Amino acid sequence: MLTDGRIEGPWTHAKQLLMDRNAGHSSLLRDLEGKLRICKHYRDTPHRSKKRIPA
Repeated sequence: MLTDGRIEGPWTHAKQLLMDRNAGHSSLLRDLEGKLRICKHYRDTPHRSKKRIPA
């Protein structure tokens, strides 16, 4: 987690995981309403399965 808002850090680890499954890489993006979202793929899900998770 970014503690002071600067990309250079300092960074810390959160005590709780964001996801509790074996997920692949992720991306952060803003939706059309400006809400922050996490886009992530899971290797064990069928194609086209979607899961919406607010950031």
